[in-house]
Amino acid sequence: GDKGRETGAVYCVHSDGYPAGYVNNYRDSVYLTWKFDIEELKQNKKYEKLYKQVQTPEYKKYAEERRKQHELEEKQETIEAVKRAQEIYNKAKDFTGEHDYLKRKQVKAHEGVKILNGALLIPLRNINGEFMSYQRIKPDGDKLYAKDALTGEAFYSMGLDELSSGSPILLCEGYATGATLRELAEFSYDKVAVICAMSCGTIQRIAASLRDKYRDNKIIVMADDDSAKHTDGKNPGVEAGLYAV
Repeated sequence: GDKGRETGAVYCVHSDGYPAGYVNNYRDSVYLTWKFDIEELKQNKKYEKLYKQVQTPEYKKYAEERRKQHELEEKQETIEAVKRAQEIYNKAKDFTGEHDYLKRKQVKAHEGVKILNGALLIPLRNINGEFMSYQRIKPDGDKLYAKDALTGEAFYSMGLDELSSGSPILLCEGYATGATLRELAEFSYDKVAVICAMSCGTIQRIAASLRDKYRDNKIIVMADDDSAKHTDGKNPGVEAGLYAV
């Protein structure tokens, strides 16, 4: 379902030590992890020597050291990626004018939206308000994220800082949907916050974070109906919304 250079899924493979990895499909809300089953080697005489090798204390120590090293490297890479994304976002100009994407979606540019080289930059933060990444939206609707920065539990928010006790929080998927809700809600509520997850795969985790922090506010999940996009009967948007409730 990706368009242009969109990346709706990521994968990671660690091929050293005990081979392992994961696949995260943000679009369909699927997260899978895998690890090579060493015991399978034992069942095949061809790999008997290798099986004995990986059972030695020396190899297990090596595998554990590599695992820790991977974690440190990934953490450092993420820190640097977030820093780069923050610098790019800071250099961009605040935007309140017209843009082909916004005109097509019939919404406005809201708080924090900037523009750089003709593309909108939507800031993404975590539940503590810390900058994590941004989504770049081109005039033709092509969407990209800052390379290697965190987006898993990051979201774009409107009105969250002004939220009063008891006012509702609307949780949805995508900037255009969120901007539409924000603009429509102005006619119904004095204060309403809108949270935009960037994919259905992150809605459940974001909803959990919101419930922990905003216990006096009603959280309403405004799920996308994806039934028209899937011929197999699946509806990832609605399914993710139901899991998040």
